[in-house]
Amino acid sequence: MIYEEILHDELKNGMPDDIIAKGKATFDKRLEEIDWKKIF
Repeated sequence: MIYEEILHDELKNGMPDDIIAKGKATFDKRLEEIDWKKIF
């Protein structure tokens, strides 16, 4: 996913691991909560 690629690049740029882990968890949770039937 593009989001994970961005976070990977930020890790290489020195972003702390805990911030990246929290960002991934938040994104994954929000992705699961999307009601795709309402969008399409």
